[in-house]
Amino acid sequence: MELFSRESSLQLLVFVDETRDRRDHTMVLDNLIKRHQIPAHVLSVAGATYLSCTPCRPEMIGPYRRRVTRKVSPSSLKALSRKQARAGYSVAAIQARLGADVLYAIVRPDFYVFSTARSAEEMEICLDQLAAMLAVDR
Repeated sequence: MELFSRESSLQLLVFVDETRDRRDHTMVLDNLIKRHQIPAHVLSVAGATYLSCTPCRPEMIGPYRRRVTRKVSPSSLKALSRKQARAGYSVAAIQARLGADVLYAIVRPDFYVFSTARSAEEMEICLDQLAAMLAVDR
């Protein structure tokens, strides 16, 4: 499975694990994006990817209601063959890059990180900044 969706220019990543609340973040994020009037071709909840913070089967990541939900989990070293487990492979590479406490991230397909947020409140600030940038370009 590809990590990035083709739904929008920017990708919304949502991090979930056993210790965090598994509620469907989709409604909260969708409301925030609509309130800030971010066009769907720029950022869309429909293309969000839910990432497990620990290796697990994708169905264990959460009971999301959407028919098609992108779920990705890192592979444990035990699950990889010697050819697949490249030198330097890290299960926590994405989290290490973004920060262990990140809940949401907005990234480009080349993995340029626009913003990260530890809560819906911080995500609102990120979307304020994105909306301001888009207004300048209009």
